[in-house]
Amino acid sequence: MRMTDLVSGLNLTLFPIIGLVLFGLVFVVVLARTLSMSRRRAKDAASLPLDDGPTDPAGAERDTDDSEEGRHG
Repeated sequence: MRMTDLVSGLNLTLFPIIGLVLFGLVFVVVLARTLSMSRRRAKDAASLPLDDGPTDPAGAERDTDDSEEGRHG
């Protein structure tokens, strides 16, 4: 028995259906989470690529030291 005979006898149509269902579920979860996000959190997330430093838990930016002594790297 050859490998092509074994593979051709398998019912492989289930795998693309499972992939599509998983994609749909993940898409719906991400969409629901995005739409339920507060405006403040969305604004904070939108500015993450432009943020230069960490923020404290209250959301206010910490003072950064731009002098040579305060820089790392």
